[in-house]
Amino acid sequence: MNDPVAWVAFAADGSESAVAVMHRDEADEIAARHGWHVAPLYRSPLLTDEERQAIVVAAAWLQAHPSHPAATLRRLLDRTKNGSK
Repeated sequence: MNDPVAWVAFAADGSESAVAVMHRDEADEIAARHGWHVAPLYRSPLLTDEERQAIVVAAAWLQAHPSHPAATLRRLLDRTKNGSK
C-alpha cells in the first residue's frame, strides 16, 4: 500500500476540530498537544513509467525556461520516487 501524503489530527469528542498536515510527526505533535487522534488523510497514487517520463521531460523543458513549475515537478518526482516502479 502507498504511504499517505497527508495526515489529519482530529478531536474524537464529536466536535469538528481537525488539522490536516503533510507530515505524520507534525500530526502526532498536534494530537498529543490536544489529546486528539491521528489518521491518514489519503494515499498517494503511483505514477506509471510513462507518467514519470512525461514529468521528467516537462521538468527539463521548464528548467530551460525558468519557472516555478519546474521545481514543483521535481518535488513531485522526488515525493513519488520511492513508491513508483
